[in-house]
Amino acid sequence: MRMTRRAAFAGSALVASGAALVGRAAAAPSGDIVPSRAIHMEPVFAASPAKIYAALLDGKQFAALTGRKAEIDPAIGGAFSLFDGVIFGRTLAKAQDRLLVQAWSDTAWREDFFSIVRFELQQQGAGTKMTFDHTGFPLDVGEDESLA
Repeated sequence: MRMTRRAAFAGSALVASGAALVGRAAAAPSGDIVPSRAIHMEPVFAASPAKIYAALLDGKQFAALTGRKAEIDPAIGGAFSLFDGVIFGRTLAKAQDRLLVQAWSDTAWREDFFSIVRFELQQQGAGTKMTFDHTGFPLDVGEDESLA
């Protein structure tokens, strides 16, 4: 089974649930306006915030969950490469076991274009509610584009 770009982004949130899409526009560093959308998900997982947070910042754990190679420098400003190098970027902010904010790009996107991904983790009973917001996802990236 081939993984689509959209599934890869959702997979990074460790989810297979549906997403609410909202039209937007994002600016590339060049100043150009790139038509984009936002992805918002709020899945609940049967794992602690600490375990989810660790998996998002550890290449071996991330790769084990997704089945694709991942290299992650967990420091603020640290670079990462996910899904066999298709997705890459840098960590912008983090708060232990609660928050991770990253700038993401994709090998199929314009070289100067990055989107922003925010993972917010909250204890919910014995599990964790993850609020996943991905802003600036380009509209011209098809839903079914493969990560081949």
